[in-house]
Amino acid sequence: MRAQEFISEINAPDELTIPEELYQRFTAAGWQIIGEGRDQIVLTKPGSRSVLKIVGSGSAARQQAVEDYVKFFQRNQRNPFYPRIYNSGVFRIGDEQYFVYEMHLLHQ
Repeated sequence: MRAQEFISEINAPDELTIPEELYQRFTAAGWQIIGEGRDQIVLTKPGSRSVLKIVGSGSAARQQAVEDYVKFFQRNQRNPFYPRIYNSGVFRIGDEQYFVYEMHLLHQ
């Protein structure tokens, strides 16, 4: 699927929103869009063993659920069965903020 098709799917009705400016910043830095889900867009760099996930804006409850999920796994990184979370934080575009996290690529 091409990047533009992912973007159309991400910003569809009942999906969280990710502005074009945000994903353009990451793609300009070498990240490529490889997928999307109901709540987030997934990017990676060629040859990387990690993915970057950007949670869209919209439903505060859905955003908080993803943040809680990531924080749980960050607190339990010693468990070999949990995904490795390398970084997480908030990225701002204008008045909006987006939760972003980098994790180990689970499979290719």
